[in-house]
Amino acid sequence: MKKFVDLCWQIRESEEILADATVGINVSSHHVEIPFKLLLTRLNSHFNLEIGDKKVSLTFRVAPLDDSITPGA
Repeated sequence: MKKFVDLCWQIRESEEILADATVGINVSSHHVEIPFKLLLTRLNSHFNLEIGDKKVSLTFRVAPLDDSITPGA
C-alpha cells in the first residue's frame, strides 16, 4: 500500500513533465492522442492488490494539483 501512495505522490511531483505527455490510442484506422494529465484527472483508474489471501480493488482518480497538500500531512 505504501508503494501505491508513493506512486500517487510521484505523479503529483511529475506534473510538469506529465503535462506534455500523451497516450496514443489506435482504434481501427483512427489514432487519438490523449493528454496523460487528462487521463489521470478525468478517468477512474483501477489498482488490484492481493493482501495475504484477500483481493482488494482500489478505484481512484488523481485530483488536480492543490499546492496546499503536502506528503505526510
